[in-house]
Amino acid sequence: MSTEITKDIVCPQCGESQKYRLYAGINAQENPELKQRILDETLFDWRCQRCNYFAAMAYPFLYTDPQGKYVVCVTPAGSKNTAQPTPAVKDYTKRQVKNLAELKEKILILDGGYDDVAVELVKNALCSIVKNSYKVNRVHAYFSRVNQEEMEFAIFLPRKAEPVYHSTKLDVYKQSQEVLRALDFVDPEGFLTVDAKLARQIIEDYQDICPPRPAPPFAARKPAAEGGGRPRGPRPGAGPAAPPPASPYQRKTPWRPGARGFLSE
Repeated sequence: MSTEITKDIVCPQCGESQKYRLYAGINAQENPELKQRILDETLFDWRCQRCNYFAAMAYPFLYTDPQGKYVVCVTPAGSKNTAQPTPAVKDYTKRQVKNLAELKEKILILDGGYDDVAVELVKNALCSIVKNSYKVNRVHAYFSRVNQEEMEFAIFLPRKAEPVYHSTKLDVYKQSQEVLRALDFVDPEGFLTVDAKLARQIIEDYQDICPPRPAPPFAARKPAAEGGGRPRGPRPGAGPAAPPPASPYQRKTPWRPGARGFLSE
């Protein structure tokens, strides 16, 4: 079951101390309303009753979905991951993320029945195109949805409050899965961080075993303006995928990169 903790939180702006309910663990199956508030980007909102200061709370916790058979360890910057997988989640997909936007992305990917490592390969290639197109050095990208035969990502550009949406063919995702099979890629026993660093390492490993071949099949392709696609099939252990929301990540939220927030000790 979900675990709640009540703590005194001191407002970083006015110094007022107030009670706040934290979640050391969230069980999506037993408390679907908490899962929905994560997707709505409201569960961790905090507003000072005295000065009206607003922020998104950030603290370590575990998110578990027994139906989908996955567990996500959230460890914000400055936090240490001391969690270790228990025998009860031995066969679960185990992931570690560093912020709430990444948690939301994991939920959308894994609930849809997709392989998040293959999705990361697609995202890595797409980000290369986007950075060149917009002449920027860094972007933040998050899986958004699949609609028809395309996979869509929400991309935050520097100094832009709202994301832009870019898509790539779903075939690129399927080819990324082939790359993982060629490498016999398997999850480690502990919590795995699936990010751009892992994607780059996988690309290098694939190129090492296939030097005569042209660029990897997930090489970047020019994205479409609109996006979406149909799941190839459910991930083992995942329940039926609900219809995706029209456009996740559209809400202007303090969770987005660079926005203010504070870590609750």
